[in-house]
Amino acid sequence: MKVLTARNMRKSYGSVRAVNDVSIDVIRGEIVALLGHNGSGKTTLLECIEGLRKPDSGTVTILEAEHRHGQRIPSRMGVQLQEEQLPSRIKVREALWLYCQIYGVDAPPPDLMAAMALEPLLGKRFDALSGGQKRRVNLVLAFIGDPELVLLDEPTAGLDPEARRALVQVLRRRSSEGMSILMTLHEVDHAAELADRVVVMAHGAIAAEGTVDVLVHSLGANACAVLVGGTDVAPWQQCGEVYPGPEDTWLVYGDRHLLQEAVNSLPGGGTAALRSTNLGDVVTRAARKEKIS
Repeated sequence: MKVLTARNMRKSYGSVRAVNDVSIDVIRGEIVALLGHNGSGKTTLLECIEGLRKPDSGTVTILEAEHRHGQRIPSRMGVQLQEEQLPSRIKVREALWLYCQIYGVDAPPPDLMAAMALEPLLGKRFDALSGGQKRRVNLVLAFIGDPELVLLDEPTAGLDPEARRALVQVLRRRSSEGMSILMTLHEVDHAAELADRVVVMAHGAIAAEGTVDVLVHSLGANACAVLVGGTDVAPWQQCGEVYPGPEDTWLVYGDRHLLQEAVNSLPGGGTAALRSTNLGDVVTRAARKEKIS
């Protein structure tokens, strides 16, 4: 059963098309991760789906009901925003109580309370919390009322390693119990660990979609040579596809054996590091419009 269907979503800001004709589905019990570099459109898409931002066109159906901009978020859906939105002077205990009253439940979910270690924060004001502590509070609030669908925007950002591990365990368990989760993520390692399906966005559109194994296989390469900036890439073009990489690097995708020979023998080979391809390469290559030819 599809719990979320978004069709032909478009959103522009002046001449910049932030979301360009994107369609996406989420089925019951599925964890879907939206990946992409900054500016790829993933947060704008999520906010249009939530109804917080008005799309230029497109339709959203949540739990078999049409959902539009400005409508109240359905009671069976939980949302965690990228920016924490609570009154600055409200105490954590008061925020939890308020949300419990809204959703008609006696207490916040104990598994999230324990995973996010909120007990020591209950008496603190929201404006006195660190960014990571605010994220932990908002994650718990998103799960109050035992929603069937949860939308999370960068849920692991600002969390310490222990809290991230605990959150991963909770999300896996909730998914196995039938909860559906759509999230944006910046850390590809977390997506590879968590997601049943990954949607890679670039330049406002979906560039690739599938399981982690399918996406990595789609690279058509089992290894990547990382060259430092300033390296002459011309000799490497016979070894594979060359793309500009992050932090002033070049990425060469190809066969491991061929690339290893290049690292050992081609001029400048000592400046290259060889590794296996991964999900991050799918995101990086999708963000580059063209390879170096």
